[in-house]
Amino acid sequence: MARIDAKPQASLTTLAAALVQFIVCLDTFIINVALPTLITQLHGNAFTAQWTVDAYTLAFASPLLLMGSLTDKFGGRRLFMVGIAGFGLSSLFCALSTSMEMLIVGRAFLGLSAASTVPASMALIKEAYPDEKKRATALGFWMSAGAIAGGVGPLVGGLLTPIDWSLIFTINIPVCLFAFLLTSFLKKSPKVAASFDPLGQVLSTTAIVLLVAGIIEGAEWGYLDPRVLCMFLVGAAGIGLFLFWQTKAKTPMMPLKLFKTRAMRIADFAGFGFIFSWFGVIFISSSYVQNNLGMSALAAGLLFIPASIGAFPCNLIAGPMTAKYGPRRPMMLGFIGAALACGTLAICAFSLETLPYLFLMCALPFVVFGGSITMPAASAVVLENTSQELAGIAGGAFNTFRQVGASMAIAIYGAILSSMAEAPGAAMGTCFVVGTVLNVAVVIACVGLSHKPLK
Repeated sequence: MARIDAKPQASLTTLAAALVQFIVCLDTFIINVALPTLITQLHGNAFTAQWTVDAYTLAFASPLLLMGSLTDKFGGRRLFMVGIAGFGLSSLFCALSTSMEMLIVGRAFLGLSAASTVPASMALIKEAYPDEKKRATALGFWMSAGAIAGGVGPLVGGLLTPIDWSLIFTINIPVCLFAFLLTSFLKKSPKVAASFDPLGQVLSTTAIVLLVAGIIEGAEWGYLDPRVLCMFLVGAAGIGLFLFWQTKAKTPMMPLKLFKTRAMRIADFAGFGFIFSWFGVIFISSSYVQNNLGMSALAAGLLFIPASIGAFPCNLIAGPMTAKYGPRRPMMLGFIGAALACGTLAICAFSLETLPYLFLMCALPFVVFGGSITMPAASAVVLENTSQELAGIAGGAFNTFRQVGASMAIAIYGAILSSMAEAPGAAMGTCFVVGTVLNVAVVIACVGLSHKPLK
């Protein structure tokens, strides 16, 4: 197929990457409001519902570093197209599920497919925009697609679930087809020598899955249960062995030299912190509105409309702001706003007998606005502090931290809600306190970032 000139190529790259980022993030958020319906129609329970969410985020997070290596080895365009095709087929499998167990498997395949698109997207954007300022703007547009999905995902879920829950998955298929067509017009990506680290992949995946499983199952079995303690111990040992192996392996899947710069460490921590806060907020708020306020899935989806409306312009201004002032200012500004929002929600949750629906609707946008400003800046930091040869691995590492944040949020917030089910207001307040502390920690870390404009 004929390729097009350089400037339209860059625009097509951004559009295709943004479309896929939208559906990948949509599937992270769209399912939350559908969980009560899925539990009823597919005969599940609260714990299988948590696994339905975490199967996606864990399968998304675990292979991201491997996908970064595959992006470097086979080229961003090829891996991006494979991921799009897999995402469409997995969506069809989920829509045809007849049990929660089948749906969990389908969600895991969805996450695996999504994992191949994210580092490939970042590599494609780096190829298309050699100029750092233009790249920062493109990243802002790319990240805005994810932020919009985070806002409209619950609404789309609320609209489609009453018609038929399977529609929350089939909606992905036409988008995948269009994005695949767009990507076919792009020029082939360069390939670089890259090797694989199977032991590192096994150790990292085992560690992440066991730690998250321990948090989820601990809420049901008790955190002193020998099975749960074993999960935590083996998971922690897996992390230690993984880090040790990365220093010894000839071709490590996550070269520790990536984290030698303070800026890279801060950017990864910021990615973890934002997704933990925002994904956790959507999870607990959707549950609270339906289970405690007795409202519908549609009402739960409408709760996030103001957040989705404001996320897009925040993402768009973040790119130019980062290019002009450097990453520190937008990242500190965003996380300060998110910390204040979570802190206010925590105080109100402990003080009021119930959190009014309209109050939640007005307060939640300030959490997502912060992330909408910070994530393009954090992405720019990642790409600015790595070479083209390691762009795929660096992007994979960054998004691994983000998706682990999502998995940990569901596990930790779900455990809090389960253990404090008799006091839903206090449970919500405790969750918001956790979010506040994490956002403040990221603000402190961001002091170490550069305030110099991008070149």
